[in-house]
Amino acid sequence: LTKFWRKLRPKTLPKDHLSNVSFSILGLGDTNYNQFCNAPKNLHRRLKELGAEEFYPPGWADDGTGLELVVEPWIEGLWSALASLCKIQVKTNGSIEKVCSPSVPEMESTGDGHCTQ
Repeated sequence: LTKFWRKLRPKTLPKDHLSNVSFSILGLGDTNYNQFCNAPKNLHRRLKELGAEEFYPPGWADDGTGLELVVEPWIEGLWSALASLCKIQVKTNGSIEKVCSPSVPEMESTGDGHCTQ
């Protein structure tokens, strides 16, 4: 993580340096310490400063009150956000299908839930 953070820290990086990145973050911390979720909050802030787009709200889980209070609902909502981001549809039987995007002219529906290019 140190090398990764060093690459993100320079103030000389352009504001759109990560404009092609979509992200979300789940921070694990403990409010019994002074700087609750400090590292993940700093990473979240820096990614946004560099133009990365947040596709799902961050979660800040607290070991002092029970991580599962934040982690479990956060993960539950993450799946639909990822499906939307990746343009896939998860069926009730667990199968995954690609969703054709009307914004991509070369993608057309075959009528059976599949796409052609």
